Amino acid sequence: MNNNINIFLENGDNIVLTQKEYLASGGEGTVYQKGQYAYKIMHDQHRIIDKKKIEELNKISCKNVLNPIAHIYDSKGLPIGFLMKYIRNTEFLCKLFNIGFRQKNNFSNNDMVDLIKNLQLTLQKCHDVNVLAVDFNQMNFLVDNATYKVPYFIDVDSYQTKSFKATAIMDSIRDRSIKNNEFNIYSDWYSWGIVTFWLYIGTHPYRGSHPLYAKNDWCGKRMEDFVSLFHKDVSMPANCFDFSVIPKPHLEWYKEVFETKNRSVPPLPEGMVIIPVKIAVPVITNFISEKVFEYAQQIIDVKSNHNDIFVLTQDHLCKNGISIFYDKYKNNKKIISADDKDVFLVSYENNILHIYNFRNTFEKDIECDDYLIEDGKILTKHGGKLYRHQIEYIEERIIHSVKELCHVFESSCKMFDNVLFQDMFGQMFINFSDESGNFINKEINELKYHTIIEAKRIKNICVVISHKINKFYRSVIAFSPHSFNYVIRQEETDIDSTCDFVMKSNGMCIGINGDSFEAWAGDKINKFASNPIPKNGFLFLINDKLHFFSEKVIYKVENRK
Repeated sequence: MNNNINIFLENGDNIVLTQKEYLASGGEGTVYQKGQYAYKIMHDQHRIIDKKKIEELNKISCKNVLNPIAHIYDSKGLPIGFLMKYIRNTEFLCKLFNIGFRQKNNFSNNDMVDLIKNLQLTLQKCHDVNVLAVDFNQMNFLVDNATYKVPYFIDVDSYQTKSFKATAIMDSIRDRSIKNNEFNIYSDWYSWGIVTFWLYIGTHPYRGSHPLYAKNDWCGKRMEDFVSLFHKDVSMPANCFDFSVIPKPHLEWYKEVFETKNRSVPPLPEGMVIIPVKIAVPVITNFISEKVFEYAQQIIDVKSNHNDIFVLTQDHLCKNGISIFYDKYKNNKKIISADDKDVFLVSYENNILHIYNFRNTFEKDIECDDYLIEDGKILTKHGGKLYRHQIEYIEERIIHSVKELCHVFESSCKMFDNVLFQDMFGQMFINFSDESGNFINKEINELKYHTIIEAKRIKNICVVISHKINKFYRSVIAFSPHSFNYVIRQEETDIDSTCDFVMKSNGMCIGINGDSFEAWAGDKINKFASNPIPKNGFLFLINDKLHFFSEKVIYKVENRK
């Protein structure tokens, strides 16, 4: 069956798009990527962007605004979509809402100031040519995955120009002072303020609790009444940064905008040096968190093997609190496996995966587009193919073996924690290896047209955070051990939800769901009103007992007697 699509550019050049170039599919259209361009083919031809609007959007001179460049046509000369510049090696901006993600990627508050300033300067350049973003929501931006400081503005075809009005906007960033969709530069800056405030401290400016408002009023009545986190009767959510991480010019502007109807263009942050405030670990009714050990540097990864704890920091690999190895690599590091004999590690930088051991007897570089660690093995993606790498001792020799697993959709294959997902023309497939080493490819119907934000798998359980049509979802997928049929529990959630969880030896899973802490096995769920794990905490087990690490400290979690 030939699924190739012939498209034509305005100069008459013919481009053939194949299944290999497929990138993603959503409610509006299907996107392909070939070379330096992405091609969006619309489902509904009546919704194709007007040529005059493309011309008005092309007045934006920023390289990081990925606006439509020109129409693309079918063989009859009819417009079917448009082309735009394609940027590789990016992440969703919203990942930086997660404090733990920032810390694991050494993203400092000074880095955040730089990113927010870049968002500010780019939006101002749009305004300079009479273009409004309008729906300035967190899903409409990417950042480079090298520095996380270069924002890319996407879905630009929905922007408002001089001749074409915009009507759609995510409710959580909508300025309640605007009536009848009469958007202006000040409503744009209000939405910018919501997103950037969230980036600074790790929560929405109208979150928290107020004694006179219901829990869910933060995205409704409290926004209408201008009762933000700055209000004297609103309590801050647990596990977010203090206001002191915000440069003073921005902080004063946020107070004015979120607490009143006053609107203005925000000042620049002026390059102030910001020192983040330590995040307190809460003691709650059902559980108590107790410090086990504090390290000199921030913890990046932890592996436990019986009573031994292997901890990876910025410069060191430690065993039970004692440094056993100085690590020359600094970026995107993880522990592959750890035992009494050896510890294998990886570091990923500039599309090179460095694999090495703490004994300094093995080191190998692998070129790849992405990777994941799967039960002590490594999966890499390169050139549209997926490979499994295994590092093992055979008669005191370290052997590196490689097996080609399958072809993948190069651009729409996304790798996460112990699992990968492939978007095949809007259909979402989960891929992982079973206990026998068979590579599983299973369609998940409930994730059709979803964008996967984050995912984690342990054995037959996978937790997924996804986005679809202005809503975020948390899905818990449980596979049958042999048939790989599955059941799924799916619910709406928030953008800052996590998919982190652990599985005890009896199959019980413990994880974080929004503001609550929950344990589940099969279809039985026990939710606890309070959550002992901070947002920058990462769960792991030692001898089947729950622990987490946060910043430089390892904690254990116990039932309060």
